[in-house]
Amino acid sequence: MVYAACRHGSKAGVTDFFEGHQGPITSVDTHCAHGQFNFSHLFLTSSFDWTVKLWSLKESKPLYSFEDYGDYVYDVRWSPTHPALFATVDGSGRLDIWNLNNDTEAPTASVCIKGNPALNRVSWSQSGHQVIAGDNMGKIWVYDVGEQLANPKIDDWSKLVHTIQELKHNQTDDDEDFGKSGLSMGMPMR
Repeated sequence: MVYAACRHGSKAGVTDFFEGHQGPITSVDTHCAHGQFNFSHLFLTSSFDWTVKLWSLKESKPLYSFEDYGDYVYDVRWSPTHPALFATVDGSGRLDIWNLNNDTEAPTASVCIKGNPALNRVSWSQSGHQVIAGDNMGKIWVYDVGEQLANPKIDDWSKLVHTIQELKHNQTDDDEDFGKSGLSMGMPMR
């Protein structure tokens, strides 16, 4: 569970919470790339439940769940320069780079570290042209990210707006399909 809270002012305290993972959350990262549109309401979480989830402060449940993992996902980080790019690392030694404007089902680029050390931290250089991962043995892995992937195109900002709208629409469709099935949350099936 992730909590939103205010430390000061008339609304001090917990203002909202976000529940969606089935295991402990290992990382939270807010969108930080600056451009034509404000995506500061978006954030990502990673978890021991082998998933990464995309959230919006404007929604009470995840916009999308990335489930292409075979181990604990230890860390997730947005690119500092590209609006739709983020990186993840997991316990099987896998570093993935996702581009939401290209695909939400599979990472755009992926590498498995030889020997499969548990990768537990990921970070971007300020330019967004390198991604750095740390493992459970104290080693650091630095990878160059190609310019065609690292540098956003002019329309990547508006494409992400469309992608987020599509994810919200698909979420609504899934909720409606669930309701039409005759099943309801919290009711045991016999």
